[in-house]
Formats: sequence, C-alpha cells, structure tokens
Amino acid sequence: MTDIGDRTIVRLSSSSLDPSGTRLRFERRVRGLAPQADEHVEQDLLTGRQTIEAPRSRPRAYGPNGVVLDVTMTASGPDHSTHWKYVLTQECSVIELPVDDRFGHNQTGPAAQFTSDGRHLALSHQTPDRQISGVTTVDLLDDQVERFDGVELVGSGCWSPDGSRLLVASSPGGYPEVLDTRLGSLTRLDTVIENPRDTPWLTLVGWIDDASLLAYRDVGARMHFIAVDVASGRRRDLFSVARPAPKSEISGVIMAQYVAQSSPASCALPPDRN
Repeated sequence: MTDIGDRTIVRLSSSSLDPSGTRLRFERRVRGLAPQADEHVEQDLLTGRQTIEAPRSRPRAYGPNGVVLDVTMTASGPDHSTHWKYVLTQECSVIELPVDDRFGHNQTGPAAQFTSDGRHLALSHQTPDRQISGVTTVDLLDDQVERFDGVELVGSGCWSPDGSRLLVASSPGGYPEVLDTRLGSLTRLDTVIENPRDTPWLTLVGWIDDASLLAYRDVGARMHFIAVDVASGRRRDLFSVARPAPKSEISGVIMAQYVAQSSPASCALPPDRN
C-alpha cells in the first residue's frame, strides 16, 4: 500500500478505515516533500487502486449510503477567532449542520461517527487547551442536537447498533463508560474494568451488538481479540493475529463498524445454557 517508486517514505500517520471496511485513508510524508505537502492517500482494499487526495485539515467521516462529513476550520476577525463548519454531502444534497464546536479528539478512533442506519452522528469536541469539552449528537432526521459535557468518544465503533448508547471516557485515556444518549446517564463498566495491576490491559474497540463489545489484548508478539458482555463481563476468545509491527508503532485497532454489526453472530457470545 505504500509503494511510491524510488522515493523514500519517512512517516505514515493519520490512518482511517471506512466503516464498511473497503477503503483505507492515510497520510504519508516522503523525503524531499515539504511537511505541508504530505500526501493524502486513499486505498481501495478490494481493487488495490490508490488515489492521491487533496490535503485536508481534518479527515472526512463516512456514513452509510454514501454520506460524507467534511469538517473545516476558518479564522476571522481581528482576534482571528476560529469557526468550525460541518457539512454533510450525499449525492446532490449538501447540508450544513447546526454545530460550531471545536472538532475534538478520540485517542483510539474517529472523532466523528455515524450509527449504522445513518440517522445519528456523534462528534467529540475539545477546548483549545486540549481538555475534554464534550460530545455532541445530531439526529439527522429531525436536526435535533444534544450536548453531553465532560466526555469524549472511545474506539472506532462508539455507537451501539440500536443508536441509543455511546462508548465514551470522562478523561483522556480514561477507562470507557457507557453514555445513554436518551437518558443522559453514564454507566461505569464495572464488570469489564480489570485490576489496573493486571497486564496487559484489555482495550475496548467498539460495539459488536447491543449487548457486547469487541476488545483486544497485546500479548508478546500476538494480539488477542475477545468479545465481552457489557452486563456480566463474561468473555469469549475470538481469534489472535501476529502483531504486524513493534508495539510502540501501533496506534490502535480500528473496527469496520458496519461490517461487524451486520453479522454480529460471527463474534457474539453464545447464549447461556442454564
């Protein structure tokens, strides 16, 4: 995916996987190119075709049925105050969302994520001092906007399939909690949280179905993937793969949300036989 002839790749970064699992986007810096000329590459994982995209200040977010979210920032006025613009495009339709918060942060996945049915969008926000500001949800059917302060999105499958709950954290790098967007309540994952002295740590990636989450452990030279029941904490080993690079060079695991949630039985926990 990174073959660019005789030029030497200096750095790869800011990768994002399409939730359908068909396209990968990443930035690469090539020796001899100025930093501001970093190449933005889109790789079709089905055909192998690569295209070079125009650089953007923020990566696009892709929803189901061809919906695309572009986030841009502009500075204006004598104080150079910043303004954020969120624009949805689908076929010939272009809609600007009623949101003007600073686009935020998600340490383990995209800061903008759609539900699998495309109705709801969640956006993480941060204040300029990089402290957590909150999560905004937008109902794209009726333009209803809700704001939840003091949390940020976690993982690449933040939304539960029914569109009612989000995987969040109340501090940068903090252990995930479940935010019920209908009730506005936070629930600690007490059955999932482990003893901090236990190593390696269990990392949550996102929702498989409405009852379970995908997680992984990085052990030795392998990464072990696990399904975890949210209510009971019960776990099921799914599979393991060889770690593709040194541990320090892996920024995390990105789940193809629409793929995982379309066939949850392939990795869901078996029913109790009691």
